[in-house]
Amino acid sequence: RDTGVRDSGPPPDGSVDPMDAGDSSTPPPRDAGPLTCSVTPDDVFNLAVDPRSAPRIVGFAAGPDGFGVAWNETRDGFPDIFAQRIGSDGMPGAEVKLTDDPSQDRAPQITPVGTQWVAAYVSNEGTTGFELRTQLLSADMTLVGAANVVTDTPAQLEDNPVFLGGASGLLLSWVEDDMVALTRSGRARTIAADGTASGAVQTTTAAANRPGQIAIGELDAGPVLVWSEGVGGSGDVLMQGLDASGARRGEVSTLSVEGNADGTVDAALGVSGGAVVFGVLVGGVRSEVRFRALDMEGAFVGDERILTEGAAVGTDGSIAPFAGGYVVSYRALPAGGSPAQIRVLLVDAFGDVLETIPVADAAE
Repeated sequence: RDTGVRDSGPPPDGSVDPMDAGDSSTPPPRDAGPLTCSVTPDDVFNLAVDPRSAPRIVGFAAGPDGFGVAWNETRDGFPDIFAQRIGSDGMPGAEVKLTDDPSQDRAPQITPVGTQWVAAYVSNEGTTGFELRTQLLSADMTLVGAANVVTDTPAQLEDNPVFLGGASGLLLSWVEDDMVALTRSGRARTIAADGTASGAVQTTTAAANRPGQIAIGELDAGPVLVWSEGVGGSGDVLMQGLDASGARRGEVSTLSVEGNADGTVDAALGVSGGAVVFGVLVGGVRSEVRFRALDMEGAFVGDERILTEGAAVGTDGSIAPFAGGYVVSYRALPAGGSPAQIRVLLVDAFGDVLETIPVADAAE
């Protein structure tokens, strides 16, 4: 059940997109079979109820035989991180509390590593500032060992961690906010299978950029970071190639065309290509979710598409590959007497919407 401002993050787990995108002059083939999906009230599980209205992202990832969910929730006066495994049969497992201390814990993400899981979150436990931590979890989400500190920059504010389980291993990226210099920078670091940091911290964005929300994926040449420019930025959605260590590779490219991005973005990118979804604010009043398909080299396939056309307005788009196309979720804002809802769209490889499925009522 939706209880906060944002429902899902981006961020994708780096799984290979089954769609063969070809190059930019050859659009990917349409899937021969129909896309099908259904949602019933019994499929909606209430994992948590948090009376706070602070923005937050719920971490979500698909594993070999189920799904991992991580979220922050205030129960004892302090926000802690919780996690739960949902089997491929749709049945939730036991809830696990990842943090239990009088500190601020937030912005969780989770990713599968073999039969286990690694969670990441931001915490100010035992420090003068906020640091990024990782925690290894067993297959059923129980804690394995102690948490690992990934950063050691107490004067900076870390936020928005995202995982990529790519061909070269696990890569963790995040945004670092310097509140004195008034700069925002993308950072990345490789993570070992046991959840510990295994490489140096790398810079993923140029000094001129101000990354807001970020997403990560992998194209044929390697990892790529996608972000929406934050306050004071260009209002564009940008993409930067990375090497296996997380350092910048090549030039940054602009994915959006109107300079009106609203700060929300997600990506479903594999070695054969994929797609990015992002929110825009048209004329300063209308919220739309846009779609952009890319080939294996990151070149455009077709035009920027509007997924929320007609009377539908919405934001907070999230995307995953599905049946040769994509499944996109978003927050539909109140319109025409209808309340705010979480909706799912089945979208083909070109961005054509094939089906719209309401999931649950939501906060605005």
